[in-house]
Amino acid sequence: MLTLTKMFGRSPFAPLELHMEKVGHCVDAIDPLFAALQKGDQEEIEKIAKQISKMEHEADLLKNDIRNHLSASLFLPIARGDLLEILEYQDHIADVVEDIAISMTLKKLTFPEKIRDKFYSFLQKNRDAFLALRKIMSEMHELLETSFGGFEAKRVRDMVQEVARLEHE
Repeated sequence: MLTLTKMFGRSPFAPLELHMEKVGHCVDAIDPLFAALQKGDQEEIEKIAKQISKMEHEADLLKNDIRNHLSASLFLPIARGDLLEILEYQDHIADVVEDIAISMTLKKLTFPEKIRDKFYSFLQKNRDAFLALRKIMSEMHELLETSFGGFEAKRVRDMVQEVARLEHE
């Protein structure tokens, strides 16, 4: 019986969704970070950068926990490598947000008004792509219930194509 329990173990999908939520907290801090840059408030930039680093660290701890509890003998509806790849993509997003925040603390920057509108449009496109990706991750439990088939799978495939389109833009 113990062997059977080890084969099915705990599902990694709920922790994967939780990891995406933590990554989302990092992404959500981008707007206040750039608002502080626009105001020239270096103290606020440093405060937000510390918060982002803390949130990214929490995401890393969860990522490591997921990896540590993802046994090679665990039966999953998707390949273990694919699940780890999803985890790495999510982790990369949090890492990039942290890199942006920390780089903004290294030198007092000024926000060039000339590019402000285009930059915020670019930032919004990135946010839209992330929000669409987060929506896909929140659909994982429904995909599991339908065994990655049927209408739900088609809907998620369409959502993935939308993320690709947003990412391209």
